[in-house]
Amino acid sequence: MIRREVLTIKLFSPDRVVFEPRSLDYPLGRKIYDYFEGTSTEIIKAPIQKISSIIPGTTEGQKYASGKKTLVVTVKKSLKFDVCKPSADFEFSLVTGCPASCEYCYLYTTQSSKPYLRTYVNLEEIFDSIKKHIVRNGNRLTTFEVASAGDPLAIEHITGSLARTIEFFGTLDNARLRVVTKFNNVEPLLGLKHNGRTRFRVSINSRYVIKNFEHNTASFDERIEAASKLAEAGYPIGFIVAPIMIMTAGRRNILNCLKSSGAELTWANRLNPSPSSSSSTGLLPSRRSSYWSVSPIPAWTWTRANAP
Repeated sequence: MIRREVLTIKLFSPDRVVFEPRSLDYPLGRKIYDYFEGTSTEIIKAPIQKISSIIPGTTEGQKYASGKKTLVVTVKKSLKFDVCKPSADFEFSLVTGCPASCEYCYLYTTQSSKPYLRTYVNLEEIFDSIKKHIVRNGNRLTTFEVASAGDPLAIEHITGSLARTIEFFGTLDNARLRVVTKFNNVEPLLGLKHNGRTRFRVSINSRYVIKNFEHNTASFDERIEAASKLAEAGYPIGFIVAPIMIMTAGRRNILNCLKSSGAELTWANRLNPSPSSSSSTGLLPSRRSSYWSVSPIPAWTWTRANAP
């Protein structure tokens, strides 16, 4: 019998929202302003240079905690994308930062002095840059990662940016979008015209790791339920298990995690060996001829082998 957890994750709600003045020149900036107007969330208008002085707290710890509850609405100035191998050809950001507090997260080292979340409102300019990067790539099939610097699903209920981006990629024949997430509020994405061009990778781990190290994220069961909904909506999906925690019975813990995933996903009906590797195990979706593979090196990334 599979033990289920109580669903406790709440949608992110910041204590304060800071609008960089230029952000209100964009429709998304005004939409976010309207979302918070009349609520208990403090609304501040200030240039990006003054954000650190706005965040309350007398100690570094207090400022960090307050920063994690601060959302900055701004404009993405640099539209030159970094290479993101092996995950994708390029990466871009809709969001920088994350409301979660995973104890091992690399964002601690890259954004420790700026723990606040930033969301970018100049989506049309970002979309134009995506098209230019495809041209620079010789108009070949080009993949883009959107969750390297933050988890856009965490604040999708506020911005709607990920939905617009998914539908944008749905219009591109020679581009694919990849999204990694630890959150579960996928309902706004289920009815979109994605045309199979966005792949979700749901980050999972053992229940022990999620409960003790991945604070303010969706539970294991919430993530599996979200993955099931995405698959039923026709998205190519996969799972990534990372980091691998070395502990007593750690490997068995991970294997139980993977088996639970397979047992609970409503679209999977049996386990099959992957035809591409004798050491892999795949989940065969009940209404698809494709398969899913598990690779234990380097981080047990579980992905659809023939996803677009």
